[in-house]
Amino acid sequence: MDFLSYDDIELSEVLTRIPRKGRDRMQFGIIELDLRGTIMAYNMGEAKVSGRNAADMIGKNFFSDIAPCTKTPEFYGRFKAGVEKGNFSARFDYLFNHEMNPVAVRVSMMMSTIENENRVLLLIRVLPPEERERAARDMDRLRDVEQKRRERESVAAPVPARASATLESTLQLTEKSAPASLRM
Repeated sequence: MDFLSYDDIELSEVLTRIPRKGRDRMQFGIIELDLRGTIMAYNMGEAKVSGRNAADMIGKNFFSDIAPCTKTPEFYGRFKAGVEKGNFSARFDYLFNHEMNPVAVRVSMMMSTIENENRVLLLIRVLPPEERERAARDMDRLRDVEQKRRERESVAAPVPARASATLESTLQLTEKSAPASLRM
């Protein structure tokens, strides 16, 4: 029996037409999230990869309850930005490593309308061995870039006005209360 190939067709349109039960026949993970990250559907392909019971995942928050390793700018940041934008599609490699042996995957994340509700579909395919090394290098490079960006932002961050005013008041009080011999 032939299964739909993950990389060969545009799945966002096709998946919205496949009933949730039909998604269980796919050879890759499909997780349907609401806009807060709550799992609405979790197919058997993902259950096999993660070693989790699909029924137990429903109603839990993907980012905090199931896969906290995804609460990163590379994953959760894309989710949040896409939800705020209201329409998005992203594709990237990621390493799942929460409560399981690390697994390198390719993630496709897309906004969709299912049963008249906006949803985010996560399509997760385990990378074959020949793609894992490249994916690991790409993930390391992304983390380095993100770390450097955060460092630049923390160095360049201006002192908040309230903190600046507090510092000035403290200096003024110190000047007034210091002995005359120490005042400038």
